[in-house]
Amino acid sequence: MHLDAVTRKDNAVFFGDLAQVPHGALTMGVATILEARRVALIAFGEAKSEVVARAIKEAPSADCPATWLQRHPACTFHLDAAAAKGL
Repeated sequence: MHLDAVTRKDNAVFFGDLAQVPHGALTMGVATILEARRVALIAFGEAKSEVVARAIKEAPSADCPATWLQRHPACTFHLDAAAAKGL
């Protein structure tokens, strides 16, 4: 899908500058992800600790799409200590 100017500007910090931000991105819905044979969730840093904890502790819901990974038979979480802080 085409990324609008606001999205590209908001993400420039992750790419160094706006010129490096892609103009498009692939998107995938939760249902498609859950059809995969294997899923790996990789999270590093304390900024990810809240969503990691929610993904593992909360019941599956649209409020936190990562919670649906609980229902996947072959999902592995790869976390550093900071991302696992809330567990």
